[in-house]
Amino acid sequence: MATLKLRWDRFHSYTLWSWSAGSEHKTAEVVKRISSTIHTARLGPRLEAPSEVVIIKLARGQSAFEKLAQEADIYTNELRHLQGTVVPKFYGLYKGKVDGIDLGCMVLEYCSGLPIWDAREFNRQVMIASCKIHQAGLLHGDLMNGRHIMRMGTSVRIIDFSSAIRHTCTNSVPTLLGPSYSSDRPGPTCCPELVNLERTYGIMTDAPTYSEASIAMARFWCS
Repeated sequence: MATLKLRWDRFHSYTLWSWSAGSEHKTAEVVKRISSTIHTARLGPRLEAPSEVVIIKLARGQSAFEKLAQEADIYTNELRHLQGTVVPKFYGLYKGKVDGIDLGCMVLEYCSGLPIWDAREFNRQVMIASCKIHQAGLLHGDLMNGRHIMRMGTSVRIIDFSSAIRHTCTNSVPTLLGPSYSSDRPGPTCCPELVNLERTYGIMTDAPTYSEASIAMARFWCS
């Protein structure tokens, strides 16, 4: 069993426990609020100053914790072999009680990087990453708005599997066209999520920059 000392500020800290993070005891100091449940933090061994920047995702209450635990289960099972390449590294799920209420904390790799200015390369990486997630047996469920596609160095990471469902993909490739089918009516071997992703990102593949890609996509959908 491992523990996490979560330091919220100078006056508030909480001790949480984990059965999925080995036996090392760690400290996480909250740095910045991103949303009501997501913060950046610094992570490190208990007796050292925390220095590694990570993401912590919090859940308050039993039902919220159960949903967070389902996402953690996806990271440790279907996505285990994709951690650090297609999805963030998973550092553990911790649980404790604060004022008698369950508090869950999932610790993930912090994803940040320079923009990939070649739109073709960005689109290629998005499609490859999406296909690998489908090959792992998952449908993400919320990729179309781009909020869950992050840059990491010169590559991409797909984040937030809170809406993901187990999924047997018919071929795990974004096949828009096939014999006797059109792009408007994909054949039975096409995966709807991958088809929709290709429709979005495929439009951008001929544009050399993000700004030109965005203009091209807007013109396409408004035409």
